[in-house]
Amino acid sequence: MNQRLIETASFINRHIPDLKNKIICEADLALEGMLILPGSGGSPVFVGNPPMWKENPTPQKDREAVFVLNRMGHWKTLIEAFMLTGDGRYASKVTTEFKDWVQACQRPAIPLSGAGVYSEESQTADLIDKFDAGEPKYAPWRSLEAGFRMFLSWYLIGDCLEDTPYVTEEIRKGLRQSVTEHAEVLEFVSPRLYPGADHNHYLMEMCGLLFAACKFPELTGAGEWRALAAAELERCLARQYTEGGGQLEGCPHYHNECLVLLLRALLAVKEKNGNVCFTRAFEEGLRQALIYTLHTCRPTGVGVPWGDSDATAAPIKSVLYGWFVFGDTELLEMAVRLAGQDTVRGVFLSCIWDCPAPERFEELMRQFENRMRKGEKESWKAGLPLTAWFKPLSQVCIRTAWDREAVSLFFACRLPVQNSHAHMDPGGFDFTAYGRNMIADPGRFTYNEIPERALLKSAFSHTTLTVNGKEPFEYRSSWSYGEQGRGKITEFSLENRRNPGLYRIEAEHILEGYRHQRVLITGFSEVQPFLAVIDRVEGLGREDCVELHFQVNYTRGRSAGQTTVFWEPGAPSLIIAGDGRMKPSLRNGWISEVMDQKRPSLILDFQEEKCRKEYDGLKDGGGNSDEETRYFATVLLPVRAECNVDVRGLYADKSGFHMELDGMTYHID
Repeated sequence: MNQRLIETASFINRHIPDLKNKIICEADLALEGMLILPGSGGSPVFVGNPPMWKENPTPQKDREAVFVLNRMGHWKTLIEAFMLTGDGRYASKVTTEFKDWVQACQRPAIPLSGAGVYSEESQTADLIDKFDAGEPKYAPWRSLEAGFRMFLSWYLIGDCLEDTPYVTEEIRKGLRQSVTEHAEVLEFVSPRLYPGADHNHYLMEMCGLLFAACKFPELTGAGEWRALAAAELERCLARQYTEGGGQLEGCPHYHNECLVLLLRALLAVKEKNGNVCFTRAFEEGLRQALIYTLHTCRPTGVGVPWGDSDATAAPIKSVLYGWFVFGDTELLEMAVRLAGQDTVRGVFLSCIWDCPAPERFEELMRQFENRMRKGEKESWKAGLPLTAWFKPLSQVCIRTAWDREAVSLFFACRLPVQNSHAHMDPGGFDFTAYGRNMIADPGRFTYNEIPERALLKSAFSHTTLTVNGKEPFEYRSSWSYGEQGRGKITEFSLENRRNPGLYRIEAEHILEGYRHQRVLITGFSEVQPFLAVIDRVEGLGREDCVELHFQVNYTRGRSAGQTTVFWEPGAPSLIIAGDGRMKPSLRNGWISEVMDQKRPSLILDFQEEKCRKEYDGLKDGGGNSDEETRYFATVLLPVRAECNVDVRGLYADKSGFHMELDGMTYHID
């Protein structure tokens, strides 16, 4: 058995009774066949006892449910409960389900040549049918699930149940045979499904292969698996993690999911052989990725849910694993400053079994708390810059400080998209102030082909611009878009060097028929902070109409003329003011902070009531052109409590942006 895990169980028993009780409660549900799956609405659903591995037990019939069931995440909980209690029911449940799964879910054949070497003539289409869920009956053997089983649950049978009565010779033999079958899929099939190593699935599958090699070193081929997995994970890091550290899909959720797995891979090899697999450049790449993690973390301690992402404490988990691997405490202290000790402690408890020295955690929390009480800020304040431009991802992050009360902005514009985890929101942004997220990305909610999937990916659920009530590009299906045009952030600079808080960010995207340029001005260091949004649209016909949309993370709002105030009891408020060229209106929206769950929000729309034949912003100033250039100005004002803010003279035209705010005049070219 793994001595470190034995010591962790002893530590939990002695010091964290609440965690022990939580694990036992979840394990008892698993004994009864009750699990939470995608499509179960966040509540346990009966999956069978033993589970019906190929059937979907969820009310919503979410296609992800069968995949997640076959990752056996509940085995981890059952084994943890066994380690904490010694109750054989938990261990017996795992081995009983293992035998049932091996019998019920036999692996599809992989074509081999007569000499026993993998056939080079295997067709990718056949492999997709068998190992990428092209055929639903093969769902348990999707290559992604093969990888998940290796790094999530199956290795714990050897680490925690070996030398117990529950791992019989029959179980031991069956486990080795099935792990070998998994490794063959990951070694042969995965590289053919993802030859470019540029997808998060491939990275996860190579992590699975590495765990199979490190946790079952006695198996024939383990050395080759380890070498291949390490080489491919190095290639994944090079192909998927861009300059600045961000994962190429541009979704903070997948950035952090993959980063945690890469850090766990380092932990696995260090535990076995002191890391003879990975290069120093690999480790430095992971350190750089942790920097992106913090920049894309809201001041409230949750990740920006851009694209197919969740607004959860995933950044905190990444930082914790960075501490597990590298031992550095600076980023961990920054995470505590953002999320607070309670949140960081909760995330730590969810991954305590991977921590090399869990007793060290509370010591660090006490040190951080003492420094905060004494007002010692320099040790963490100077750690990271307050701004970052991730050019390959076309994302910019700005904040006023590395603390919970900071004003922050995440802004992105990248077309064409990397893949369909992206949403239809060129030039959109996420805005947080005073410990409250105010402008949000709606999240992902589901991957099912249902109306909610299309709705939460739509431009009309985001903070962006549309023309004539149409999406910026065609939504074909949950995983397919039409032609998307071109778009990127083109400028990020200080607008006024005498005022370090006044930044200018400029992006443009070119779609069929028009060009949209969006400029954001961040007046975050002003007495009254503001975010100005200037939209310039070229190539419009005289009958074309423009709409602006703001996904507002509030449920209460009221409009008076061009000004709309959003508030919740006891929380900071948000004021959004338009320039008079469009009519504001409110409608109901949705925000999904975690998969399978959503809650109400408000969406503020600005719409042109009619398109004028004569417009003061005609292209090139020519009155005879059939194409128009139009300008629109909007300003966002966060306030700590509902109060009046005096905004006058707000407009944008060829000469620039103009505004009077509480008696101060702003003019920006």
